[in-house]
Amino acid sequence: MIPFIQNLIIKIIFILIIFEFFLQVLDFFIEKEIEKEFEKEIEKEFDSFYFFGNWKIQNPINISNNTFVNIKNYCIRKSSISRVYSQVNNKNNKDVWDLDLFNIKYGNPNNYKKAEKIGSGKYSNVYLCENKKYVIKELKPISLNKIKREIKVLEILEGKNNTIKLLDVFKNEEEEEEGKNQSCLDSRYHNCTSVSLVFEYIENINYKELYPNLTKQEIKYYMKQLLIALDYSHSKGIMHRDVKPSNVLIDHQNHRLELCDWGLGEFYHPGKEYIVRVATRYYKAPELLLQKKDYDYSVDMWAFGCLFAGVVFRSNAIFKGSNNSDQLVKIVEQLGFNDLDQYLIQNHLFLDSEVFEIVKYFEKKDFSPFVNEENQDIANQNAIDLIEKLLVYDSKKRLTAREALEHQYFQEE
Repeated sequence: MIPFIQNLIIKIIFILIIFEFFLQVLDFFIEKEIEKEFEKEIEKEFDSFYFFGNWKIQNPINISNNTFVNIKNYCIRKSSISRVYSQVNNKNNKDVWDLDLFNIKYGNPNNYKKAEKIGSGKYSNVYLCENKKYVIKELKPISLNKIKREIKVLEILEGKNNTIKLLDVFKNEEEEEEGKNQSCLDSRYHNCTSVSLVFEYIENINYKELYPNLTKQEIKYYMKQLLIALDYSHSKGIMHRDVKPSNVLIDHQNHRLELCDWGLGEFYHPGKEYIVRVATRYYKAPELLLQKKDYDYSVDMWAFGCLFAGVVFRSNAIFKGSNNSDQLVKIVEQLGFNDLDQYLIQNHLFLDSEVFEIVKYFEKKDFSPFVNEENQDIANQNAIDLIEKLLVYDSKKRLTAREALEHQYFQEE
């Protein structure tokens, strides 16, 4: 009797093992089918996009009623963390970067009298004061947080190392009253505030007139000063996010450079996602054009690379796209598709299918065709090498401001 029971138990255990194995196999195939259905839904919803890399599904879902933003939340994506100054704001006290803890100290508007308008932009107008010692940047009605951020950034920088110094802030009472009856320029907010920022007046020469006439040594000097400003701001945990010629003030007579307009300045936190609608098109880094939100200080270094190349090659801008998609096309036309492909795969990014069809066969080009009789004395091999090390897709391979300062271009006689 006992042998019979033993055999029966063994058979039951064997059957249970087989059954468990069958369930695991069934579960495996069910999971695969779910993933296939999920991928079909993605293709159905987003057939206008060309996907790169292996997207690993964490939680299969029915996406028919979801947007791409929701889909991203179900996918594993590598975060981009800066190679330098990544922990500055994590080490700082919260009151350094938390705008909710910051209160603006307002001065007296009667201390200043506006004269002629000397500049304007989307968010502000700039006026020269009657005494010509100061300029007033009058902000149009925008969100209080945006104003706080610009002022806080300027206060942290303190006007040191070639960054513009904030001297005073006062309320624009008339503009503020008007702002209550209109929507903010920034559509995400409804409550508008208007203030004016006061800076020292700098005898700036328009870059379109100045840059073509700079000597080799003058270019080297001013580019070095700009890199010092960028390295300093990055060391303070701040991205400028709008580096371009018109935001670089140069008093040529006194050989003085100041990086201005910190309206898009932002505090860097590793892995944090930021808006990509920053920077001016000709100076937008590829990651911004590819909607990569977890970017870092390196967006400033791409912009510097574009600015530097424009100065060295005696060109207004080397990448001139008619829109953001065309801007990316112009970049790939020079840097080639293969490196972009690798960057997309590594970062699980996607490319619009129309752009992909245009750029998929582009080969990497040398920068030497930019050299001509007009710029050959300036665009030497070291200058081109610096440009090539700045204008790269992968932000982790892009030179930092400190590394650029140590480049051979700035060491040569």
